[in-house]
Amino acid sequence: MNNQGQPVSAGEFVSRGDSFADAGDYDSAIVDYTKAIRLSPCIKNYLSRDTPVPACLVDKWRRYAVAFKQRGFAYGLKGDYDQAIEDFTQAINIDPNYAVAYHYRGIVYCIKDDYKQAIADYTQAVSIDPAYAGAYYDRGDAYWENKKDYASAMADITQAININPKLAGAYNYRGSLYILNEEYDRAIEDLTQAISIDPYFTATYYHRGQANEEKGDYDSAIDDYTHVIRLDPDQYTNYYQRGKAFLKKNDFDSAIRDFTHAINIYPNEELAYWNRGEAFYSKGDYDSAIADFTQAISIDPHYYLPYYDRGMAFCNKGDYDSAIADYTQAIRLYCGCDEAREGIKIARKMRRRKIWKWLARPFKYHGLVPMIFY
Repeated sequence: MNNQGQPVSAGEFVSRGDSFADAGDYDSAIVDYTKAIRLSPCIKNYLSRDTPVPACLVDKWRRYAVAFKQRGFAYGLKGDYDQAIEDFTQAINIDPNYAVAYHYRGIVYCIKDDYKQAIADYTQAVSIDPAYAGAYYDRGDAYWENKKDYASAMADITQAININPKLAGAYNYRGSLYILNEEYDRAIEDLTQAISIDPYFTATYYHRGQANEEKGDYDSAIDDYTHVIRLDPDQYTNYYQRGKAFLKKNDFDSAIRDFTHAINIYPNEELAYWNRGEAFYSKGDYDSAIADFTQAISIDPHYYLPYYDRGMAFCNKGDYDSAIADYTQAIRLYCGCDEAREGIKIARKMRRRKIWKWLARPFKYHGLVPMIFY
């Protein structure tokens, strides 16, 4: 620092840039990282020609590689991904063994959905540093997001855990993969481990709630979702998930309260209306059920189940024509909806009974002579 406390060396500019970045002032951080890079004008002679920096200069210029890496990180946080990739590439050109630069560039490629290049960068990072848990974790994520490669994703996430057994995010991710593979006990074990490492990790309670729900342990699921709501009371999906658990437990009033809370937070979630309609239907409140199924249909008219369920509600109200119309629409949207075909048969049968019951009613003259047709 000079007499005015201003940075002078590249390292000092990088340090102050880091402070700006930590405070969320990425523009000021980028300015300082750029100043650090400009303190070595001769480095441009190599970077402009995309020529590898001689080994004898790598150690001397490693601080500039750090400046490029940090500036790339700041650009990434600003959403300027192309510039971020360019800076990480410059850092790698200076120091071809810079594992962190490969890792960060891989993250940006993932954000851009270029999973092939991301996996290549993560692989380069772990080949340089075989103990790089973060790179294994992110490569596992890329394997899953790219081609749903369960085996490769599971192997990399497990390797990340082996390297760093305190990596709560890896236990959470592996637990989520176990849920997808319907291995609920193993999922709960991993998610419980993640919670023991980080009791404030909201996603782990949510995922463990899902695993407990799939196992049919609705009380444990509700406890987990309740914990999620305490940690994050403004996320509608938390209330929606707990509402589903209450619905499966046949606690319809609690389910309705949670679905209503979810709708109040996010009024365009058709599944919340549909599930609340299910709860109303189960209580025998067919009018409220029909209103919710109708709202779900208005949000997403291409989902067949609200039509089917509304058809059942209409049928229970004795409105067989509306029931048949809804069952028919459900079949149009999903030809495999055999329940709707059966519903049409039942509705037609009930309609015939209703007609015959009307025809067979006692005739009341009310003082009038009935007309006789010949």
